[in-house]
Amino acid sequence: MIRLYCQTDLRSDAEVALPSDISHYLAHVMRQGVGDEVQLFNGRDGEWVADITAITKKAVALRPRQQTRPQPSLTPLHLYQAVIKRPRLETIAEKATELGVSDLHLVQTDYTQNAKMKLDRLKRITIEAAEQTGRLDLPRVHGVQRLSALALEHDLVVFCDEAGGTDIIEALQTWCSSGRSPGTKAESANLALVIGPEGGFSPTERAQLRALPQTLAVSLGPRILRADTAAIAALSIIQATLGDWPQS
Repeated sequence: MIRLYCQTDLRSDAEVALPSDISHYLAHVMRQGVGDEVQLFNGRDGEWVADITAITKKAVALRPRQQTRPQPSLTPLHLYQAVIKRPRLETIAEKATELGVSDLHLVQTDYTQNAKMKLDRLKRITIEAAEQTGRLDLPRVHGVQRLSALALEHDLVVFCDEAGGTDIIEALQTWCSSGRSPGTKAESANLALVIGPEGGFSPTERAQLRALPQTLAVSLGPRILRADTAAIAALSIIQATLGDWPQS
């Protein structure tokens, strides 16, 4: 069944009119007609099965019929990603959505070459990734900020330091078992991951990040990874160690 994100409130028997671009995709690309079923989600009201009730030149109208999944609570997982070349940053936005990131923060570092980025394009990529993966919410995409201006007020900040650090799996397991803040549960902790640009962080930035009491400076292994590979690898390890991958 086709799955689409919409911004309209979803409730039983309240008609939804899709924007023109999504209407065109549904009616003319996917060739759906009146009476066909579509899954809808908006990041607030869970997932619904909706029936197409009308197709006009301007819009496709649907009527939500049944909620199939309730809206889950959002587990904070922030990715602070230094701005890199557009194709690789777009890959990170897509994979971060698939891997459960709640917030994507774009960061300008001392070695960032180009801090300009079209947020609308990245947001569109996160929507498409959420539609494909069955996710019921969207990561928030934040505009570019300098690393020095970030507060990084999280229970844990995982800093992938290309200059070296503790093995990431060992560091996370240690934090989970004994090193976390008192009263903080690993499965509900507010986590952050910091990934630098292709040229790495400057000595000043490394010192700033390591000075935070909640920072874990970690290594991603013996090989030098590109920024997009590093983000995907680290997010996968975090989700497998502290996140929502283990199922009881």
